[in-house]
Amino acid sequence: MRIKIGDKLPNSELFYLDQNNDVKKIDILDLCKGKTIILGMPGAFTKTCSALHLPGYIKNYDLATQKGITKIICIAVNDPNVMKAWGENQNAGSKIFMAGDPFLKFTKAIGAEVDKSEKGLGIRSNRYTMLVEKGEVKKVEEEKETATCELSSAESFLKSSNLIQRSLFLNGFLLELIQLLTFHFLIQSVIPSFTYFESVKIVISDFFFIFFNAMIGAINSILLLVVLFSLPEILD
Repeated sequence: MRIKIGDKLPNSELFYLDQNNDVKKIDILDLCKGKTIILGMPGAFTKTCSALHLPGYIKNYDLATQKGITKIICIAVNDPNVMKAWGENQNAGSKIFMAGDPFLKFTKAIGAEVDKSEKGLGIRSNRYTMLVEKGEVKKVEEEKETATCELSSAESFLKSSNLIQRSLFLNGFLLELIQLLTFHFLIQSVIPSFTYFESVKIVISDFFFIFFNAMIGAINSILLLVVLFSLPEILD
């Protein structure tokens, strides 16, 4: 895939069916004005797309909205009639905007086209999931094979930020502890003339000092996570 994090989405028209089953065109940038997830799929009604990729985001729609996602778009190399029928078959409802890219204009513009002629599919889109905010790519996960749905799955893509938040907590705690242990070592190394009893008292007092400050660091990390959870979250 040619497009990468930090790039702007290219202008490209997609096709969809409105409530009256009339074919409409819309530019991808008009769909991505907020915090948007784009699901790139090889084709409607194909096995992995129908069993894992699309239903995963339908199932985890509430989790996506909790993270500030305002729209989820499913794009496949199909005509808009097929895309609407597929959405109805999957009970996508209003959760997923089903759009067709029959001429691969968007797919080729981002460098996601793959040749599936051996499977009787012709040129299709690779499987990917992309986070876009105000037209700018914030995160993208592309599968090596269209038959797999791991990095691009809802379970992986949406929940990766939870792991990052846990890491922030652990890293904050460990960093505080390392800094205090270093301070303790430096202090002890410059006062070697202290007696054994005095040294023991210093070690004990410093232990409680280190533990107390490490707990303060952990509490600060917890407060940071509370703030992160209370605000719309950006997926890293």
